[in-house]
Amino acid sequence: MALLSGLFNELKDRIFPVHCLDCKKEGELVCENCFSKVIPQGIFCCPVCHEENFNGQTCDRCRQYSFLDQQISICNYDEENLISKIIEIYKYQFVEEAEKYFRILIKRFVLENLELFKSINLVVLVPLHKRRQAERGFNQAERIAKIIAEFIQVPVFSILNRQKNTLQQAKLSKEERKTNVQNAFVCEKQGLNGGILLVDDVFTTGSTLQECARAIKAESTNLKVIGFTIARA
Repeated sequence: MALLSGLFNELKDRIFPVHCLDCKKEGELVCENCFSKVIPQGIFCCPVCHEENFNGQTCDRCRQYSFLDQQISICNYDEENLISKIIEIYKYQFVEEAEKYFRILIKRFVLENLELFKSINLVVLVPLHKRRQAERGFNQAERIAKIIAEFIQVPVFSILNRQKNTLQQAKLSKEERKTNVQNAFVCEKQGLNGGILLVDDVFTTGSTLQECARAIKAESTNLKVIGFTIARA
C-alpha cells in the first residue's frame, strides 16, 4: 500500500506540479527560501482599539467593552503576504499540507514566548456550525488549537457550540460582522476557572472571538480569556 501511495503521489505531482505560493518555483507548496522570510515576531495589540502594547492585553480604557482580556497573534495578515496565502489555501481550498507550516510557526513562537502562556490551563477552539464543517470537512481552528495545546502542554476542549449558521465574516463589513455573530455561541461547560486560550485562525475585527469569550464568561466569571490566532489583520 505504501508503494502504491508513493507511486500515486509521484504521478500526481508530474501531472499537477506544485508551485511555491510566493515565488512560484516548482517543487513545494512553499519553498524553503520563501518560508524562511516569515518571521513569527508576534502581534500584540489591544483587542478593541488595536493600539500596540507589549503583550496584547486589553487596555484600561477598553476593558469595559471587551470580553477578551488579551489577544496574541503570530504574524500580520495581509492578502499579499505569504502567511495569508497559506491560510487562504488551507481554509478555502482545503489543502491540508499547509498545516505543517502552521506547526513550524507555532512551535517557534511558543518556545520564544513561553511566558505568555504560563497562566493557560485550557485551550478552547472557535467552532464551526455543523453544516459548515460538513461542507469543509474540518475545522481549521480545531487543528490549530490541537497544535498549540501540544506545545504548551495543556488540554484542548470543544466547549462552545455554534447555534447559528452565520455568514462568512470575511465577506462582511465591521458592523455587519458584529451583528452576524451576535449570540451565535453558547458555552456547554460551567464552573471553569483560570486561564483559557481561545483559538482561531485570523483576528480581523475581533467580533467572533469577543462573542465566544462572552459565552464562556456567561457561565464562568472567574476566568481570564486570551485570544490566539495565527495572523492579525
